[in-house]
Amino acid sequence: ELIMKVRYTCKHCSETNEITNFWKWFWTPHFGTRKRLRCKSCDKVSYMKRQDGRKILDWYTEKK
Repeated sequence: ELIMKVRYTCKHCSETNEITNFWKWFWTPHFGTRKRLRCKSCDKVSYMKRQDGRKILDWYTEKK
């Protein structure tokens, strides 16, 4: 089973935010590999950096 999740770090509070749905990831605005997301903790919207440090915009899959 593949678990699909991409983790982003909020630049305001450093909280981890995850996208687990491909379509949400696909339709979320981006700038390079940063995604414009609303933080679940501080509720601020910002361009968040990927935690895995990837330089290309691709959907990350990891084996369970």
